[in-house]
Formats: sequence, C-alpha cells, structure tokens
Amino acid sequence: MLSVFPPGSTNIPALDAHLFSESIHTHMSPESSLNWGDVIEIQGPAASGKSHLLYWLLITCISQRSSGGWDKSAVLIDTDGTFNAHRLFRLLRSHLKSASDDTVSNALRRLHVFSPQSSTQLIACLAHLSAYHETKLSGEEIGILAVDSISAFYWPDRFTVEQMRSVGDRAYANPLQSVLVMLRRFQSSHRPVIFLTNWGLHPLPNSPFFKQHLHPFPSPFAQASAEKLSLTHHITLSLTADKDRAQESELAEETEEEKPPSDRETCTRLVGLVRTPGRQRVSRFSLCIFSDHIVAG
Repeated sequence: MLSVFPPGSTNIPALDAHLFSESIHTHMSPESSLNWGDVIEIQGPAASGKSHLLYWLLITCISQRSSGGWDKSAVLIDTDGTFNAHRLFRLLRSHLKSASDDTVSNALRRLHVFSPQSSTQLIACLAHLSAYHETKLSGEEIGILAVDSISAFYWPDRFTVEQMRSVGDRAYANPLQSVLVMLRRFQSSHRPVIFLTNWGLHPLPNSPFFKQHLHPFPSPFAQASAEKLSLTHHITLSLTADKDRAQESELAEETEEEKPPSDRETCTRLVGLVRTPGRQRVSRFSLCIFSDHIVAG
C-alpha cells in the first residue's frame, strides 16, 4: 500500500530550499521537499562525493523520525562494488549518537544492498524487486531506491553493442533501455524516491556541467524528448580544489575559541549544483565530510 504521507526532506537546507521552490508538489506538507516517485540524477567526476551524498540520503531515509529521518526502508544497488558498510555504520552511529544500539541496529536493518555484476543482473534485480519487497519487506515502505552507479556497465555494454552491430545485428538494443524500463515500472508500482549516480566524463565548455554520455539515458537539459524515465532534478557534484582545514564548530556557528586547536579536523567539502528541468534556477549546496560524520553546509 502506498503511503498517504510524503517522503520527507534531504536535511540539506540549501538543497531542500531549491526542491521546495522549483518543484510542483503533490502534497501540502511543509516538511517534505520531495515527492514520491521523484527521480534525481547525481553526476560528477571520480571522487567528487557521489557515494557520500548517497550515504547521507540513505541514512536520512532509514533513521527514525525523532532524528530527522523518514523511518523507511531503502534499497541500494551497488553496481560499482564500492559500498563500504563499515563507513556507513560509522556515519550512522555518529548521526544517531544519542540513540541506543538497538535503534542503530533497527535502522541498519532497513537498508538492503544488492550487488549485480552486469547489466543483465541489474535488469533481473530490478525485475524481482517487487517480489523481494512483498516477501522480505512486508509492511515496510521503500523510501529510496538508489543505483550507484548507473554508469557501471557502460564500457562492457558499449563494447557488446559495437560488436553486435559490426556483425550486422542492427536491432541489438543497449541493455540500458531495459534498465530504464524496469526502473520506470518499479517507480510506477512503489513510488520510491529514486537516486541514480552517474559519471561525469565529458565536461561542457565553459560550464560546470557535463554532457550526458549514456544513451538512451534522460538528458533533459540538452534536448526535449519523451523519455522512458523522466528526471525530476539533476545534481552535479565537485570537490573543492583543496581540503578545507575546518572544524565542525565552524559549521555549527560556534566560535573559534569553543574548541581547542587539537580538535581541528580535515574536512573534504563536497559542492553540489542542483537544476530542475524546465526551470532556469541553479542552486548551490555543500556537505562537509569528516572522518566519522557529515555536516550539511
């Protein structure tokens, strides 16, 4: 049964402000910047923080409402094979620092991770996700479905397509088409918020954005077309050129004197630009990534 309540917000103030102002919301809640069924692409070059942004969003989804979370289940499809369970646990433990061990364990149990090794396995995973939900998550709602990354099988799939076409099989379709069909089907039936990370391979001239290298992946800022899966918002990530020598107190608006110099910790600042198809506004947000926690800027 689909929820009558909206999913919630990202808990990143600048990002939520953009989502509130640029979206047509299907609900009246002032506490949810997202709609059920939203599809958000997160694009950026290697080491730009795509996975850490996903960790933040997944933690928000699986955390209880009293900690600012959605109290929902989440599904992560780890196609890159880079999911770090220990890292996510440390971030979750820090986020729920005043919570009991049972509360943290209950939150972790809401996260379900799959690791397909090819586009064929990814398609099968998505095709059977409804059955998994019915048998393993009965009574639970899937708040987030995340694929990290939708680009993972780009090169082997491209090679296969070129090989098939070189022998005259022009009808051979890129497996990504079936991936998008399966995502759209699950979006229609279960209405999770979908996050798809994507490589940023080809920077646009004189622009902080990237050309879409995947076909037939949605590219709403380059051309208008009927897509198998429509993007609601697009996030482009980058890291600041240098790691900031910062401390959490600066982000929490404390004074320099409130913590001794020994407490200073290296912060890697993730910077995101968010756009909404059909709108002109581009908004900026940031996250500061520390060794065991993340702080929204």
